[in-house]
Amino acid sequence: MEVIASVVRSYYDAVLSAEEVKAADQALRSVEADLQQAENVRSAGLSTDADVLSIRVHRAGVREQLIRRTGRFRCGSRRFERRIWVSRLTPRIA
Repeated sequence: MEVIASVVRSYYDAVLSAEEVKAADQALRSVEADLQQAENVRSAGLSTDADVLSIRVHRAGVREQLIRRTGRFRCGSRRFERRIWVSRLTPRIA
């Protein structure tokens, strides 16, 4: 029973981490669009370099989050794969 619970838990962890990667990727796309807009506004002379730099710093944080979540997803997926193999090797008692 513990093996089944472990497989189920690792499956849902992998699914959740995949969704977190999607969310972080979408956040990065949004920040990239904001950065492009800020650079356009700065080019028009309506904002300062500080505004653009602020968004670049934010983009770096979002990238870091995406990297961390991608790593967590990869680890979780491998953990799930290992648990599946363990469950196949575990003898079943009727």
